[in-house]
Amino acid sequence: MFLGNQAVAKTDLLRALLPEWVEDVSADLRARIQTRHRKLVVLDDDPTGAQAMHSAPVLTRWNPDVLRFALLHDSALFFIVSNTRGLPQDEAIAVTREIVMAVADVATECGVGFDVLVRGDSTLRGHYPHELNVVREVLGARGQQFD
Repeated sequence: MFLGNQAVAKTDLLRALLPEWVEDVSADLRARIQTRHRKLVVLDDDPTGAQAMHSAPVLTRWNPDVLRFALLHDSALFFIVSNTRGLPQDEAIAVTREIVMAVADVATECGVGFDVLVRGDSTLRGHYPHELNVVREVLGARGQQFD
């Protein structure tokens, strides 16, 4: 807990380090997704990220039938709630690998291109950068890039 001037000093420091992002890029992102005809697959390490969304499927399983539904859905994106934040690191890596491989397999079967966005709730509680590395590894083995 910060008291008095200490809180103000820390707030000023954070403002100096992290300036507010003022550019609204949502229209540009939406246009890119629609013109590229690709799905945005959001891997979410806990269920809070999808709460702010509407009209997008939120998956808690990633079997082929569920993934096929999401990949062919009208929405430009869908969430997969992996709940990896609550797992030990090795299990989180294994789950992430399983999900990305399953998405890639079903997307290939359906002829749907996709991009992956990893939404981690917290670098303090999550498995950063390990989950990102496994996504890069799996997609790279399939000739896809992940930035």
